[in-house]
Amino acid sequence: MEVTLVNRSVYDLPSRQRVGCIVYDGAADMQLWPGPGPDSDLHEHYGDGLQRALDAELKQVEGRLLEIPSVVRVHPGRLHCNFLLWVASRPPEPGSTRQPAPGADVLRQAVLEALRFAAKRNVERIAFPALGAGPGELPRADRLVIAVRAAHAYHEQCIAAGRAPGVEEVFVCEASGPAFRTARQKVQGLARAETKPIGASGGAKAPAKRRRSASSSSSSSKKKSSKVAHKTPPLTAEEVAAARNSERYSMKNTYAVGDFFLHPKFGVGKVVGQPAPGQILVMFETGAEKKLVHGRS
Repeated sequence: MEVTLVNRSVYDLPSRQRVGCIVYDGAADMQLWPGPGPDSDLHEHYGDGLQRALDAELKQVEGRLLEIPSVVRVHPGRLHCNFLLWVASRPPEPGSTRQPAPGADVLRQAVLEALRFAAKRNVERIAFPALGAGPGELPRADRLVIAVRAAHAYHEQCIAAGRAPGVEEVFVCEASGPAFRTARQKVQGLARAETKPIGASGGAKAPAKRRRSASSSSSSSKKKSSKVAHKTPPLTAEEVAAARNSERYSMKNTYAVGDFFLHPKFGVGKVVGQPAPGQILVMFETGAEKKLVHGRS
């Protein structure tokens, strides 16, 4: 069984990495949290019928409440997989109060339950995001590491029991560059790391330098036209949607071209350049392009 840490959103895997199921963790009553966050991201990619699909599956559960952690197969909607695998990782969240995020032990068991379920249904490829978001959540990189290590624990359990794992490939997905790189360092030797090409989601390539015009009289107009021609393209709706659950911007993190993050004022941002040491050029979902600092201790 091969485990790969992928620098992409779990909803943005290419066709060559199409999976049998995408794993998602949520409340034991399978109700979506109405505010912003991972539930709304899932809803955006799944489509409007998500809550109806969850309710239909919950009707078949005794007491209409899942044990923690247990899994339920759900229709995939618009997701690029055969089915969505809902894992109960926290109690119901009635009213306006969120339950605390699950701890490491619950997340580890959630991954194991998902892999066992998938193996029994002949799923060859399975994809995990950073499970366990919510109040008091563990750092994203740590949650990715838990998924990788749990997948290896499952593989070792299968070998010890003398049976095949069933699942052939496990993708642990993370669109945030800083979280991906931190997790990659921690799981060296346990997972193969795959970085998304900078231009994979419509990122702009560095513009070629223009030759200086021989005519000084038209140099000013040519400089203006050059700026217009080489302006960084705005973020696409797909890029913004896929990056909604990215890490928040911090000047202490180090970013690379192609990384996404959430800025408290400007929203989703994509690093499109590094004009100077300690600086990044960022295109935001609003269309604004701004210089920010990074790598500050």
